[in-house]
Amino acid sequence: MIRFLLARYFDEVSRDSGQYCFGIEETLKALEMGAVETLIVWENFDVMRYVLRNPQTQEVKILHLRSDQEKEKSHFQDKDSGVELEHVEEMPLLEWFANNYKNFGRNCLACFFRMLNFLLNSRCNTRNCHR
Repeated sequence: MIRFLLARYFDEVSRDSGQYCFGIEETLKALEMGAVETLIVWENFDVMRYVLRNPQTQEVKILHLRSDQEKEKSHFQDKDSGVELEHVEEMPLLEWFANNYKNFGRNCLACFFRMLNFLLNSRCNTRNCHR
């Protein structure tokens, strides 16, 4: 199954079909649009999902940070006021995908596996997804 999915993904990439995307932000946009048919994620994907709230403005911010980025305190402060943002929720992005992928369309299939060269790749149903 995994070989088939990867072969299909690379076929889409080699044909430049526009039926794929990769990277965290592009993938999340494709999920929100309901354009993801198959979501392929490396099981050791080391990114945390943070939901933060500004205690002064109540503005909510969602961040996806690698472990090296988590050390930068500026991610957890409001850029304008310098106020420390409240942690509303934090969890590994991989766990969030596992818990939420069904919310992004009935055809979304999640496959988690080890692969050294993949961080995050998605096969999408939109021609604009990879651009």
